[in-house]
Amino acid sequence: MRLFLTSLIFSLAFAYFTNSNVLNFFALFTGILYVLLMGVKNKLCFIVGVFNALIYAYIAYINRLFGEVFLYLLCYFPMMIYGYFYWNKNTLIKTLSLKNFILIYIAIFIIAYFYSFYLQNLESRFIYLESFIFSSGLIATILSLKKIINHYIYISISNIASIYIWAILYIEDSSNLAVLMLMILFFILGIIYLFSWKKDLK
Repeated sequence: MRLFLTSLIFSLAFAYFTNSNVLNFFALFTGILYVLLMGVKNKLCFIVGVFNALIYAYIAYINRLFGEVFLYLLCYFPMMIYGYFYWNKNTLIKTLSLKNFILIYIAIFIIAYFYSFYLQNLESRFIYLESFIFSSGLIATILSLKKIINHYIYISISNIASIYIWAILYIEDSSNLAVLMLMILFFILGIIYLFSWKKDLK
């Protein structure tokens, strides 16, 4: 309840002072609540994540960020449902070896490279950045379901790319401020919970 109220109060205050629309408010609210619940390893985060994935996919579609549309709709959405049932089956926090960490990053760039050709056909706005965000988000989500701490590193670097994209979109349209703020909060909370999860490593 405390995390719910914290997310709600912050989102309402932000929406009020920035004149955000209802859609951006719910994107911010569900996004913050998802990250907070994930950080404390509460599987309810996946229920919230379902709503956030649908809302953000629509916002991304409006802004012609097709790479992120597919990431949230075809990756995050089904994985949130799967994660809700899978979460309790894997309780220990784990970490990758340096070799596997590097190999996964190579895989991320390979996936991003080939995915960029698909986004070119859709005339997406930020083809290469969106390809990287998609591949990083895909891998990070899989790792988070397995409670592998390195997912915070992959997703935090991906969040930097998202911040850049939404900063440009905010300059073009101030109504995108709520989503830009959400990406910044994702990055900050991701770093905080990276160190928090480290304490639980076995």
